[in-house]
Amino acid sequence: MFQPFSLMFYNTGNFYDTVDDPLTMDDDFNPDGFRKWTEKRFNDKVEKLTNVITEIVHPNHPDIIGY
Repeated sequence: MFQPFSLMFYNTGNFYDTVDDPLTMDDDFNPDGFRKWTEKRFNDKVEKLTNVITEIVHPNHPDIIGY
């Protein structure tokens, strides 16, 4: 018999850190890039993403989070 499970998806397509990766097209998301992506802005995005996922899944957590 199958056990029920929960699944959620959240778009994290623009979720970049501030470190340049030569193998990734992330030049816009560097401190000197088009978006002026800084450590503070990255940390703000992490906090907001955490809050949204926490609110969506309260009181239970999903078994799988896809992006």
